[in-house]
Amino acid sequence: MRKLILLTITFFIISDSKSQDYSKKYNRLLDRYEFFNSNKDLIGYSKWNSITQSWEYTNVNSTSTNSYQRYKTADVSEYVDVVGNQLQIMQANYSRNKQKLDDLIYYTDIVLEAMIKRKCRYSSECELSAKKYTNFIRNPNNFGNIAIESNFSYAYNYIYNRYNEMRICQCE
Repeated sequence: MRKLILLTITFFIISDSKSQDYSKKYNRLLDRYEFFNSNKDLIGYSKWNSITQSWEYTNVNSTSTNSYQRYKTADVSEYVDVVGNQLQIMQANYSRNKQKLDDLIYYTDIVLEAMIKRKCRYSSECELSAKKYTNFIRNPNNFGNIAIESNFSYAYNYIYNRYNEMRICQCE
């Protein structure tokens, strides 16, 4: 019995010494994290400073006017090279895809002009292809961001299909 009482007392002493000294709670009204001691008294608060990109901690019990301790976050300058490389890749994709689309549009326009110059009647499928092509070209939203491969593929395949449909058109 004595061992049990001694063990219980030892357990409570150890658990009390290892208990948490403070708790952290977010205050939405003041947009900051507040720290409370075990008596639920405010001992300090931490607020994000977007100008210095750091957390600023203020100790409430301190009487000094300068009670800030800054905790730096990750420096973003190390990511500038990565972002720069990605931008170069996107620009290269955009330039390459724009050139391919410009070439295809140029050749499709030649076919369309030849159809117009012949001044003859075409089948309804040929006229529909020409109308679809001109409507597609006039709407810049159809192209999206052509640096993204899926947007480029959609625009290129659509124009290429209209080009092939108009290329085989014959006078009736």
